[in-house]
Amino acid sequence: MATLVEQLAAFTQVPYADLPPAVVAESKRLLLDSIGAALAATDSPKGRIGIDYGGLQGAECSPSPDPSTAMTDAELIAKFRDNAEGRLAAGQADALANAVFGLEAVRDFGTLMALTVPA
Repeated sequence: MATLVEQLAAFTQVPYADLPPAVVAESKRLLLDSIGAALAATDSPKGRIGIDYGGLQGAECSPSPDPSTAMTDAELIAKFRDNAEGRLAAGQADALANAVFGLEAVRDFGTLMALTVPA
């Protein structure tokens, strides 16, 4: 069975080996930041409205930030932990962050998504 990263690369018709390391690294960072933002918004009425509306209309991405002001991995993980606090069990946020940053080894996306289920 192909890993998740291999499946995504096949979907885009670009071999994973051809992806520049910077693209892979930034993709992991964006995925973790998106999951953290989604977790933080789930308790907010406006967040719930946004989730519902996004599901109906489809979401559009905003431009990426200026690379010179981007958070470090450590800052991003700290932000993710803050967003996940009170929504995920104590070690669950770290396990999810590790899974995202180790995405090459994920063989089943379901195992990664299971880590997003609030405890």
